[in-house]
Amino acid sequence: MNKQLFIAWLDDKIAQIKDTPVSVVDTKEKQHYLLGSLKTLELMKEQIEQGKFDVE
Repeated sequence: MNKQLFIAWLDDKIAQIKDTPVSVVDTKEKQHYLLGSLKTLELMKEQIEQGKFDVE
């Protein structure tokens, strides 16, 4: 997958999670899952941008 395309996909997923209102998430477990997913995606994006993670 193209690096820029993958970063754009990650940006989209990060934005989707950030735009999810807390009131929509019905349980604490799901809130923790979303927060964990957000942190994981942000870390992946950071490492790809720094060249520590190859996507091609």
